[in-house]
Amino acid sequence: MLIHLVYVYNLYMCVNIFLFFGKKKRWRKILYEDQEYEDNYVDKDFLSHLLTNFRTEYKYSNIVHRMLCINHQIMIVLFHLLAYYSISNNIISHRFLYTINIIIIILKEVLVYDIHKSLNDSFKNILDTIIIIGIIWILSPVMISLTQTHSDDTVYLVSLCILLPIHFMFHNYGFIYEKNENIDIFDSTSLSCVVVESVILGSRLPSIIQVFSFLFCSSILFFYTPFIVQTIVLKNINYYNYVLFPIIFIILSICIRSISIPLFYVNLFGHAFILFVIPALFVNKHNSKTVLEGPWDISGAPFVQKNTD
Repeated sequence: MLIHLVYVYNLYMCVNIFLFFGKKKRWRKILYEDQEYEDNYVDKDFLSHLLTNFRTEYKYSNIVHRMLCINHQIMIVLFHLLAYYSISNNIISHRFLYTINIIIIILKEVLVYDIHKSLNDSFKNILDTIIIIGIIWILSPVMISLTQTHSDDTVYLVSLCILLPIHFMFHNYGFIYEKNENIDIFDSTSLSCVVVESVILGSRLPSIIQVFSFLFCSSILFFYTPFIVQTIVLKNINYYNYVLFPIIFIILSICIRSISIPLFYVNLFGHAFILFVIPALFVNKHNSKTVLEGPWDISGAPFVQKNTD
């Protein structure tokens, strides 16, 4: 009897040893251990916890508010072009333009002081502004002869059809809604394009004082107004959405209407289309989706799909 028990026990141990060494270990999602599987092996549990039809609901009003940053930058560029047109045709006096620019600079410094409570920072910013204005004034006689050998069509093509679109593509639109005062407002590519565009466009003006006025105005629009907008947004986003943005749009519309009524309507309907129609199309397109595809569909990974609808 004892011999039979020993025999059964030995047989049991042999079977366990065979199963232990003969069966592969279960695949684990690790890289630091050789698992005796092929390099391109994909387990059935791989990506099994990935939500493939996870739906993000977009609210129309939120999308409209987010589109304000795009309209805002379009308005800044339109002010820039209006300044060029007004200066080249002597529609606006240089003294009035300087007054507006100085008011913007003072407003920016007041807002910065209100946040940091530091006179040293304000004086440093004012000193930097004076240096920038001085550099523009010194370089204006050089810039006026920069593109004399090129035709107007070439200058306008490079400025309006190449540099400004690149500026729009690379501009950092998100800084308005990022609640972080240390965020980088400017994108180097976008800023470089608008600087070159301002220099090229300003070089077509006939006098040194006009070149200086245009470049001074451009520097205020693209360097100083973003700080003002960011400071107001950090205080309260509603101040920007319902106060500052409408004021800027009304001023722009009045300026355009004084030049051309057809352009006034083009500007009005263009902003309305970007601000109201595009968000509606986006929300409608997103809500009409029934299946959201992703990398898991392209790879063809064998996992169990989990729907959250």
